[in-house]
This record gives sequence, structure tokens and C-alpha cells, in this order.
Amino acid sequence: APKTGVVIEAGPGKELPSGTVVVPYSKVGDKILFSEYAGTKVKVGGVDHLIIDDGDVLAIIEGDNEVE
Repeated sequence: APKTGVVIEAGPGKELPSGTVVVPYSKVGDKILFSEYAGTKVKVGGVDHLIIDDGDVLAIIEGDNEVE
């Protein structure tokens, strides 16, 4: 089942071989939907986080909508 989370940091984007930078789809503060198996778990300052590639974001959830 997909999971949700909130973006707390986003990188500058991915540089293509042509030198063009692809800007991330999601931004800080976005509530996102992502695959159950996406990302790499890390603990920072005792708090669990998940590093997710922008390509693993399935959707950005608008407003106060809940996903079940």
C-alpha cells in the first residue's frame, strides 16, 4: 500500500548529461504519496527520515485530503 509523508528538504535537482538540471517535482512542505518500498531509511538526531528519489513520488496531496 502507498504511504504518505511531508517533504522537509529537497535537493537542487538532477543534472542530465546535457548539463540541463531537472528541477524536483516536489518542494518543501508538500504532502506526498510514495511507494511502500521507496527510499532509504536514515536516522538524524534520533528522528527517523526517509530519503526518496523524486521519481518515486507518486503524487502530491493537495489540501487536507487523506489517502487510505
